This record gives sequence, structure tokens and C-alpha cells, in this order.
Amino acid sequence: MCSLSLHVKSVKDKSALITFGFLFDCSANASLCCRRWTTCISMCRGCRKRLRSWRSSVKESTCSSRYHPIFNPQNSIVLNLCRSLQDDHIKQVTLKAVKQQEERREKEATVQGLKERRVQLVQKQQRLQQQVQRHGRYGDFLEEVVKMTKFEDTQSFMDHVENLLHLREQLSEKEKSAQKDVDNRKKALQTLEDQHHLTSLHMNVQLSRLHRELDEMCSETLTWESKWNHLLEASAKKTLMLVQTKLVSLNLYELIKDKIEEEEFVDLAETEKQLDKVKMFVHDYSLAWTKLLREQNGIKKATK
Repeated sequence: MCSLSLHVKSVKDKSALITFGFLFDCSANASLCCRRWTTCISMCRGCRKRLRSWRSSVKESTCSSRYHPIFNPQNSIVLNLCRSLQDDHIKQVTLKAVKQQEERREKEATVQGLKERRVQLVQKQQRLQQQVQRHGRYGDFLEEVVKMTKFEDTQSFMDHVENLLHLREQLSEKEKSAQKDVDNRKKALQTLEDQHHLTSLHMNVQLSRLHRELDEMCSETLTWESKWNHLLEASAKKTLMLVQTKLVSLNLYELIKDKIEEEEFVDLAETEKQLDKVKMFVHDYSLAWTKLLREQNGIKKATK
């Protein structure tokens, strides 16, 4: 911008300065349009028209006047400015075309989605119409039922049906509750049966153990019973021998009682005293018998 202003100050022709101001104005408008191309597209078009008219005027002026150095074709500033304007215009057109293409694709996708949605809605409408046609006969049926029953109109009949449905729901809930209670009771019964089975197994084990102990005790009892019987037999034998001994003692005492002189009477149960008496009698009798045998032997020896 500074180089342009210095170059313009060196220009002496007033018409060239006016023309350069027009060019600078167009470039400023073009740069503004490049920054705000979405809102100033019409302004860019006007700039392009003015640029074309300016180019034609420049060609005419260069052909007629050779003393304007700013319009020299070799001037790089003007050429660069024209090229930048063309590049900006191409970029704007390209961006606009890309944006329009994207918008067109989005609109086409939206239109396609709306078409598919419309087809779905049409199909849904057809299904609903078919359902209405298919279920429409139930309304006629309800009207016929209302005519045959005590209800005044269809609404009262529907209310009655709703009450029945509500009652059925209540009964269904009660049935579900009862079924749940039955299931819980079945589970509890199954648990009790399992516990009873385990208890039975435990009791059977204990019973088998007690049976073994009983068998052992029975065998031991038989052993002790046999021993006890043996002891009873031995005791009975001893008792019998004792009784026999007492009877023998009593008999012996009865035999010698008349042959001995007693001052006191011996009881029948006093076996020891009886035996002592018998012993004394036998001893005395033995001494007397020995003495008698000696006397007889002495007599025999004396006679010889």
C-alpha cells in the first residue's frame, strides 16, 4: 500500500491518479468480498463488471497515451493485483460450488429420508386401516349383544365388561398369590421331607449301632447267664450236700442219742454240736473197741 501511494505521488497526470483510485477502490471491495463472500456476492459481481470495463478503458488509454507509467504492461503491481483478484474469485466460486454441492447432497438425503418415511407412514396407515376393518365387526357384535342383553347402550356394556376384566385381574392376582403360597409351602414341605429323610438316615444309623450293641449285650448276657446257671448248679449241689450232711449228722445223732448220757438237749439245727457229739461217741467207741480187742488178744495169748 505504501509503494502504491509513493508511485501515485510521482504520477503527474490527474486522469491516471483517478483511474488508479478507481482500481484501488475495486481491489478493496474485492478483498472485502473475499472476507465476507457469503453476504456480499452481489457486490463482487459488480466489482467484476467494473474491472472488465476498467480493463477495456486501460487498453484504449495505453493505445492512445504512452506517458502513463502505471498502465505499463510490465508493471508487476497491477498484474499481481489482477491475478490476486482472479484467484480470489476462483476460490470464492469453488467454495460456493462445494458448499452448494454439499447442501444439494444433504437436501437429497433429506428428501430420500422423507420419501422412505412417507412410504413407512403409508404402510402403517394401510395396516391401521386393515386393523380397523378387521376389528370393526367387533363393534357390530357388541351392538348386537347389547340388544340381546339388559344393557341400555354399548357404553354400559363396555363398563360391565371392564368391571368383569378388573374382577378377573383381581382373581388372577389372588390366584397368583395363592399359587405363590402353594409353591412356598411345597418348598417348605420339600425342606421338611429332606430333613426327615436325613433324620431317618441318622436314626437308622443309630438303630443299627444299637442293634449291634444289643447283640453284643445279648451274647454277653448269655455268657453271664451260663456262668450264673453254673454257679446256681454249684450252689445247689453245695446246698444239697449241706442238707445231706445235716441229715446224716442228724441221723447219726439220733442213733447215738440214746446211747450217750447228755445233760443238755442239742437243737436239730445245730449240726456242728451234733457232729461234735458224734465225733466224741465215735472216739469213745473206738477206744473201747481197741481196748476190747487188746483184751481178747491177751486172753488168746494166755490160753495158748
